[in-house]
Amino acid sequence: MRNLVAAILTALTLIACSSDPAAQKVKYLQSGKAYFTSGKYQKAVIQFRNAIQADPRFGEAHYQLARTYLALGQADAAYGELKDTADLDPANLEAQLQLARLMMDHLQYDQAQTTARNVLKTDPKSARAHAILAEIDTAKGDTAGAAAEMEKAVHLDPRRIESYGALGAVYRASGRLADAEAAYRRAIEISPKSAPAHIGLGEFYLSQGNISGAEAEIRTACGLDTRAVQPHLFLARILVLSG
Repeated sequence: MRNLVAAILTALTLIACSSDPAAQKVKYLQSGKAYFTSGKYQKAVIQFRNAIQADPRFGEAHYQLARTYLALGQADAAYGELKDTADLDPANLEAQLQLARLMMDHLQYDQAQTTARNVLKTDPKSARAHAILAEIDTAKGDTAGAAAEMEKAVHLDPRRIESYGALGAVYRASGRLADAEAAYRRAIEISPKSAPAHIGLGEFYLSQGNISGAEAEIRTACGLDTRAVQPHLFLARILVLSG
């Protein structure tokens, strides 16, 4: 008798869940995440869409769908989902940063700037938000503003070597060559085995006519990543220039 009662209660619970949109949307969301983790992106898309159909204002489902679209290389579709996420869930700062990045890809610099600044209102220590603002200033020709923003990004996240490369490029564009070299060198100090860091310094040396310095850095990069095509092509270019 007890087993029969338990079976009935279980059945009633399943029926309730199947008719409860709140429970259904969570079920679809979890299923979609599982598909995403296993690399089954098309199936993940279906489940996240089902979750949104159950609750169109489900911000997390919109965000997960955006991530899946990005994984599929469908940036335009991801853009719309990230915008919905930002509207429905302003606390999702990661979604806003990704949205700002796509806005920049669409040359929507003013919108990207507003989005990045909104992130900083909530998280003043967001190095990525400052880096995005620096890129926007660079695109607008404001090298002084770009340098100031990248300096903040480096200060907030001093271990991120990509920021030093960007800072070096900004300094170089504004004529601050000594500062540019120092930024590129700092990236190597932080990560001596980073091929991109050596390539950055090598490119800088080449731009200044320091062929031997450029060759040394690019040879180091080639040794650190023997399968990478870019440093080998760069080395070939340097060897041609040096005769």
